[in-house]
Amino acid sequence: MRTFQRHNPALLQKLNALAAADDADGLRDYLLSLSASTFRTAGSMLADEVLPAHSAHFWHLFSVIVPAHAKAFLGTFLKVAVALYKSEKLALDEEVLTAYSLVCSHIDKAKLLQALLPCLRTEREVFFLFDNFCDNEDFGFALLIKSGTMPCYYTLFNALKCSEEHHIKQCAAMLMKKGDSRSFNLACILKQYFGLADISGQFSLRIQDYELSRLDQGYDYFVKMMNK
Repeated sequence: MRTFQRHNPALLQKLNALAAADDADGLRDYLLSLSASTFRTAGSMLADEVLPAHSAHFWHLFSVIVPAHAKAFLGTFLKVAVALYKSEKLALDEEVLTAYSLVCSHIDKAKLLQALLPCLRTEREVFFLFDNFCDNEDFGFALLIKSGTMPCYYTLFNALKCSEEHHIKQCAAMLMKKGDSRSFNLACILKQYFGLADISGQFSLRIQDYELSRLDQGYDYFVKMMNK
């Protein structure tokens, strides 16, 4: 198997110049013109140096380059997006992502959700991605549970309000199987809110009947109940 050359100053200079100029079309065309080995080197440079250094242009570059060859570029851009988001150097661009959701494949939608959902800090961001990129309820619910964050659990709770009872029971069982206190608390909320009499378990969370309706008041009260 041939290895690729990580050290290529001329290539790095060219990539940086195009990214700094926000020349998305030029960068896309240049990348697609490279040989296979040089392309692998360029991909490594994009992920490790070029895109992180030009975060202000990230979403414009994403909007032009990723749709041109998602198999080659999506993973690289998602890796950088997660790192930049976690370091608070990047926010979601809803306009770019909405446009991408209309043209990307089901597989690429799943990849995007798997990469971004676990790191998102707000319920608004989670709902936006889930609403635009989730094509399959079973997969989406399982992914929200796997992510396990409070914004993901809030999105799951609201999504289940429009779902069938067997999905709710399935999610409650998956939450209990995870075994952590947050997941058990959500399972308890699902049991009482949706009246799932056949869901049994030793729940430490105690919810009064009058508190159930307050769960519809919004994210802050949901968090309060989950942390009760």
